[in-house]
Amino acid sequence: MLVVLLTNLDLGLGLCNGSQGIICGYKKFDPENLPRMLESNIHGDYAKLRAKHIQTFMERRDITKKSWPVVRFHNGEVRTIYADCSVHPMGNKEPFSLLSRTQIPLAPAWAMSIHKSQSLTLDRVIVDLTHAWGEGQVYVALSRARSLSGLKIEGDPKGLRVGKGGNPEVREFHRNKFGTCV
Repeated sequence: MLVVLLTNLDLGLGLCNGSQGIICGYKKFDPENLPRMLESNIHGDYAKLRAKHIQTFMERRDITKKSWPVVRFHNGEVRTIYADCSVHPMGNKEPFSLLSRTQIPLAPAWAMSIHKSQSLTLDRVIVDLTHAWGEGQVYVALSRARSLSGLKIEGDPKGLRVGKGGNPEVREFHRNKFGTCV
């Protein structure tokens, strides 16, 4: 199953929010091989809450009888994906309330909306712009791809509802930069 990573797991190895991969198996729960919390910028109450929620997540689901997904990412890295907890402060004044969410940080990646893809950098993207209605929407969709080789555009350009002839600023940029207009 094709999945997308929902957290920054290991930036040095390229395993970040938006990394795509395929679940290639499952690994039995083994408390001896659980990853230790990496040093991060989360300290104090945040770190304690995060660790507590991950522990509760595992206990509540009797995780000892279950398996963790093993993902082969498109960059070749293979990693077992464990529960993760994100913590966010809520409120206007201190002490803030802390909102948390604990989950396996993977989501199915067969398709997603342009809006959902914002902030992601994806290795492989197929974009259908047939019903795009705004220039910003088209920009967000096309700029999700890490490289041109990972971008495929589908759909009927006649159905594109963005202004005829393209954005005047973009046309002017092309004219000034390349001597022609696209």
